Amino acid sequence: MGATTIAPDQVREASEGDEVMGPVVRQYIVVDRSLGMSAGKLAAQVAHASVAALLAGTQRYVEQGDAGAAPIGLEWGGSLARTSVEADVLAAWVRQGEPKIVLAVDGERALASLVNRAESRGLMEGMDFFCIRDACRTELTPDETGSRWTCVGFAPMDMETIAPVTGQLPLYR
Repeated sequence: MGATTIAPDQVREASEGDEVMGPVVRQYIVVDRSLGMSAGKLAAQVAHASVAALLAGTQRYVEQGDAGAAPIGLEWGGSLARTSVEADVLAAWVRQGEPKIVLAVDGERALASLVNRAESRGLMEGMDFFCIRDACRTELTPDETGSRWTCVGFAPMDMETIAPVTGQLPLYR
């Protein structure tokens, strides 16, 4: 199968004629396709990566304050959880339909190279991106750590920020 890439020159700001104004915000998840995961395992790993961007960077607010005055957040049992994603970026991502793009690399070295590229651009693990490891209870074989690195999930961000990191990678097919 041929690979499709999304080049940085394909990235653009939304214009007045578009449904959404402002920056184009996407969430990228980069998967190690050399693992040969089944469709179900792949879906689970991508879901872990997507959710990590919102849950791993959350702070719970247990005091009962004016939730309407707080930055955009997620409601959890009467508490407000604030994500590490900036409120305007998160709001734009939600308005744009929470778009996610799944890209592919081959091997753990390629994932490590991606992380190095992200860090060299000032992105931080645990805030801007999340390294997802599978516990290997079903179909994957663990490495020496007892788990397997499957993907890197990026928080929703402006395409201008993420394109230099992921723009040369092919779509996962």
